[in-house]
Amino acid sequence: MTDLFDPVVSQTQLSERFKTVAQSAGYAPARGTMRDVFSRMGERDANFIEQFQTSGFDARVSELYLFAALEAAGFDVSSAGDAPDFLVRGPRLRVGGGGPPPRTRHAADCPLRFQGRR
Repeated sequence: MTDLFDPVVSQTQLSERFKTVAQSAGYAPARGTMRDVFSRMGERDANFIEQFQTSGFDARVSELYLFAALEAAGFDVSSAGDAPDFLVRGPRLRVGGGGPPPRTRHAADCPLRFQGRR
């Protein structure tokens, strides 16, 4: 398997974020973690590494994170073909946004309130 951090495109095409993570000593632990997750996740499509190194860096890092988080939570994470990116099997999973809890009628009823300066 190709190393995530061995450039597969020219230096001019590498994203600045990728270069920072790939070249900065402070990111060595993150590089190790990303390599480990990528080896478990597998190269799901032929463009993953190229996109990871160029314009798709943020999206591909998000995929690595999501895979690692789901796996750590005990889910069976796999893939079949190009889409969807992940097939997840395991206990019930709920992903929600930042709205009020389901049993409230209005945002004003939400127990968490954020107030700005007056």
